[in-house]
Amino acid sequence: MPRLIVRCPVGGWGTIARTSAFLLFALGARSAFAELPNARLNGVFPAGGKQGSTVELSLAGEDLDDLTGLHFSHPGITAQPKLAPPAAGKPPQPVPMQFVAQIAADVPRGVYEVRAAGRYGISNPRAFLVGKLNEIVDPEGNDRPATALEVALETTVNGKLSAERSEFFKFQAKQGERVTIDCWAHRCDSRADATLVLRDAKGNELARNNDAFRRDPFLDFTAPADGAYTVEIFDFLHRGGSPEFVYRLHFTSAPTIDFVFPAAGLPG
Repeated sequence: MPRLIVRCPVGGWGTIARTSAFLLFALGARSAFAELPNARLNGVFPAGGKQGSTVELSLAGEDLDDLTGLHFSHPGITAQPKLAPPAAGKPPQPVPMQFVAQIAADVPRGVYEVRAAGRYGISNPRAFLVGKLNEIVDPEGNDRPATALEVALETTVNGKLSAERSEFFKFQAKQGERVTIDCWAHRCDSRADATLVLRDAKGNELARNNDAFRRDPFLDFTAPADGAYTVEIFDFLHRGGSPEFVYRLHFTSAPTIDFVFPAAGLPG
């Protein structure tokens, strides 16, 4: 008949008991820690602003209770809570999840970090861009070519992509004018995988792009004739509908660097 042989490990049964107790304590502590609130910043809209401007920001996230401020990685960008108008003799009260940011004129163009601070500490960072073009916010309602939003060149459009829906923008260009349409989404922490489609006034497709800079699309276009041109933007997987699907769409006729060669050099 088979025999079961159990050998006591080095250190005796007391070692096993102590080890088991430690593991149970560690697992319990980890479970308790996981239940604590953790400030999470999921989105900032708009995701940037122009040098020397004031921008009203809306936040989205989790456990962002009693927010006291926003912290940017550049000292030239500051923010204060947005205040609601006084009512019933009470002093102005902060509007939940909304701030007013000031961008100094000498802040260099680029990508910076922003974090939210509140009852549960400092949140994770999100990208915040500073540019030099005029900025507008997509008012929505431009989900058909017939209702495309008219945009002047040298403008940045801040928007959010919706699920299974496109947004349309229209701009004017002269024959031979070179226009670039650059979408920043993946590069500013957005979940959007944007696609751009360019059409002429008759609806003929002239260009399309999905991935030029990682997952961000880019169109380099020379107008074949004077007239209006329409740009359609949508998520490649038709996702959207949350604050995490923001984008910044730049329309400009300014000179654009295609490449630099050689790409490096030795000091001195």
